[in-house]
Amino acid sequence: MSAPPDVIGAPRSARPHLHALTGLRFFAAAYVVTYHYAAGALRDLPAVVRNINACGPTAVSLFFVLSGVVLAYGSTDDDGRCAKPPRRFWLDRFARIFPLFAVAAIAAMPLDLGRLRHEWGTTGTAALVYMVVHTVLALLLLQAWVPHLAVTANGPGWSLSVEAFFYALFPSIVHRLRVRGTADLVRRVALFWSLSMAPVLAVWLVERRYPQLRTDHLAFLGVDITQGFVLERLVLNNPLFRLSEFCIGICVGHWLVARARRSEQPAMSMRGERLRPVEVLTVGALALFLVAVAFTGSLHDPRELLMQSGYLAPVLAMILVGVACGARPFARVLASKPLVRLGAASYALYIIQEPFAYYWSKTIGLDLARPIWFVVFFALLLAASVLADRWIEKPARSWLLARFGPRVAPRPLPSTGGAPR
Repeated sequence: MSAPPDVIGAPRSARPHLHALTGLRFFAAAYVVTYHYAAGALRDLPAVVRNINACGPTAVSLFFVLSGVVLAYGSTDDDGRCAKPPRRFWLDRFARIFPLFAVAAIAAMPLDLGRLRHEWGTTGTAALVYMVVHTVLALLLLQAWVPHLAVTANGPGWSLSVEAFFYALFPSIVHRLRVRGTADLVRRVALFWSLSMAPVLAVWLVERRYPQLRTDHLAFLGVDITQGFVLERLVLNNPLFRLSEFCIGICVGHWLVARARRSEQPAMSMRGERLRPVEVLTVGALALFLVAVAFTGSLHDPRELLMQSGYLAPVLAMILVGVACGARPFARVLASKPLVRLGAASYALYIIQEPFAYYWSKTIGLDLARPIWFVVFFALLLAASVLADRWIEKPARSWLLARFGPRVAPRPLPSTGGAPR
């Protein structure tokens, strides 16, 4: 999951805040949680519901696109360049994502060790070395670059390694991705989507041509994995192969800035006639998304490659455009104060879910396959994420920015007939 600001808006200019996108983040994070832990609780529901839930990883693609949108919209000047010096921008991003990420990665270490022993059959020194290596790589935000280790050390955290790469490139690429209108936006989205899907299609074709890749094993630090696993992790988790989704978001963000400048009205305006095309776009994109994930969830091959890739990035971009432009009733509901607050805590919800589930199993231990206990689990996880956002993430971010941010000299107090006081 990406880590955009708490409330999505603009720096010094008059760009209106896009609160609805903050609220949307909550539902995306919740979608990932239900994918990981609600399969048993949903087993008696219609197959279409289970199929939609089985495509929860598509929400990660939403976060990659959304990250580009909010950074281009909220962190650029009127010329489309990064509004802050690169070092300041990187510090802001690091302070935003790293403290809670580090806490979650360390809290997940017992889970990682147990998984190595019981699921992968690795014990003793090999398991300890493996755990230390991937935990160190995770704390350096580098784990997604190593296919074997991408989804270890608090599995959902792999996306933060990808985001770190996006942030590193943002100051140098954001101006190059400015769009000159809707037609230019559509062309660029099509181009980047093609670049995103080419490696995924290539892996699928290779695996169909050489099915032994899914059964041929190789050893890595004492862990037995298949060649197909390594190949899939390479195209699904490597930051280079996910960069196109971020670029789609940047293009959309530039388009929203241009729209806000042209209209001289808030992007979240709710005035009726002007919004009808946007509402049609949003409803159509949502319907297309639901049909696509329901179909993908019913597949066996290549479901894993599709649902964990950016194949729905253009549809997700359309949803973001519609919500950002005020499509009713979605924008009004998503921009409500409760959902904006939950959206602000959605990063915590995403990043603590795995260690929280581990300690749930070791303490409370109630079966999540029963719907009532999944509801209790989700409610407690949500409460924990709000507390983590308030008591860990925000204080740590403030401390880092105060400790390592630029020093601002205090203004002298006005004098009263003598030397400045």
